[in-house]
Order: sequence, then structure tokens, then C-alpha cells
Amino acid sequence: MKYLFVNIILSLTVLSCTSGRKDNAKADSTNAAASVSNTGPFDLATLTLKEKNAPGLIAARKVKPEPVSDVEQTLLGYEVLKSSNANVLRFGGIDLSGANGTNKNHVLFHYDDQTKALAFYVVALYTQQQADALLKELEKMGKPQFEKIGLDKGEVALDLNGDPIERGKEQKQAYRVWENKKNRLTYFFGELGSGKDFEAELTVLDRSAKYAKDWISFDSLDWYKK
Repeated sequence: MKYLFVNIILSLTVLSCTSGRKDNAKADSTNAAASVSNTGPFDLATLTLKEKNAPGLIAARKVKPEPVSDVEQTLLGYEVLKSSNANVLRFGGIDLSGANGTNKNHVLFHYDDQTKALAFYVVALYTQQQADALLKELEKMGKPQFEKIGLDKGEVALDLNGDPIERGKEQKQAYRVWENKKNRLTYFFGELGSGKDFEAELTVLDRSAKYAKDWISFDSLDWYKK
């Protein structure tokens, strides 16, 4: 997701193309399913990011990985599993599945390609209703450590070509960050656009993990600190 708050520069040197490996990921998830406990409904909000078998965790819910696009990449040494299935697209008991035209709400699970341990996950939403419901769940953690809604006085939004957008014609946008001291996870939640052009993205990761600095830099999640 690209935010108009910041001009994002992508570093392709840290990325790994995953579309060619989805068959291997599917096989891993099938073989590992039996070793994963499947007690109660799956809920993203309960993940600790210490889960040792991401493919098995998903396969245990009888969910098959979906094709990953060229832009849905991950870091070198990691793989990614994608699903729009309601069985794994749930946060705080809220069903986040849905679609806006051809765009389906989905979750991307990023995991270590050697140990299969879950590293972090990204939820992509294209429906305002589900994004609003997710925001309410996130707000249960309290006031975000950072919140920005719209543009401040004197700020100018830029289009994807870097050209200024006339004031009042810029897309609606919001960005919030929660640092949860209880589970030591960080929640980055951004919203952009409206109607058929709406999109929202939640990234949940552990800042102390070895991958965190690279992913935060790649996705410009800490743009507000600059």
C-alpha cells in the first residue's frame, strides 16, 4: 500500500519473488498440518508471532494458499502464504473477508523459509465496512502512539508521479500505529481512498525480530519518524 504522506523509495535488493515458490509452500503446509494443534476458531489477534509452523497453522484450518502476485513480495530468506478465506481472515472475532469489485480482502503470512516459523503478517482490505470493524478492534488497545488523519495545514499531497495534487482533491487517508507493551507487537494501520478505490492495510510485527528493520524500511512503515 502506498501512502501519499510520504514519497516511498523501494529497495529491491532485500526482496524475494515468491510467485514461483507457491507450489513448494503448498506442499509444506500439507505435510505439516498434522503437527499443528487446531483448537478453537483461528484469530489473527491471538497470534504471538512465535508460531513455529506457519504453513501447518494455515493448513490445519483446511485453507489452501492462493497465488501470490508479483507485488506481494517478501524478504530474502522468507516465504509468503496468501489467503482470502474467512477461516483465517478474522481479527478479534470479526470476520474481515469480503470483496470490492475484483479486489478481495486477504492476509499474507510471511515466514522463515528454513524453519517455517511465522515472522509477521499483513492484512489487506478493500471494503470500508471491514476496515471500520478492524479499527474498532485495534482501538481496544488504547490510543495509538501515532495518528495522522488527512493533511496538516501547509502540507501538499503528491500523486504517484511525484506531482502536487490540488488541495481538496487528494484521497482520504489515515495512518495509525500502536505499540502493544503486553505482547510487544507493533500494529501499523493505514487507510487510503474511498468507495471503489478504498484500501486499508494492517501490518503486525515484532520490532525486535531480525527481519523487522528491513521490512519496516522496505514498506516505509516508520515514515512518520523522519
